[in-house]
Amino acid sequence: MTMTLEVVELTSSLEAAAQARAAVRAALDGSSQETIDHACLIVDELVAGALVAVGAPVSLVLEHHADHLVVEVLDAGISAVPVDDRIGIAQVLLDTWAESWGSIEQGSGTSVWFNVAT
Repeated sequence: MTMTLEVVELTSSLEAAAQARAAVRAALDGSSQETIDHACLIVDELVAGALVAVGAPVSLVLEHHADHLVVEVLDAGISAVPVDDRIGIAQVLLDTWAESWGSIEQGSGTSVWFNVAT
């Protein structure tokens, strides 16, 4: 199984969500428009939530597999708000459109990831 990894360092500004959407669109090139739209909405909410919660730099990690894409949003800060409380509407989108998803709180920040079929 071939897998490639792409890491995008997002700015800590209003452009971060647009950068993340553009990277997801490019990674899902050739997928259905519905898949692309759903993944972009999810990543938009996750990036916005990370920036609001911690204000620290956010990274986007795209793990390309033959039949799916893993999208991971990583923040570099510690938030007083637990990840389950801060992802809000993103959780509804994740539950509805992602094949699977999860979150990991670490000493160096938080990771929220999801899979979509390609």
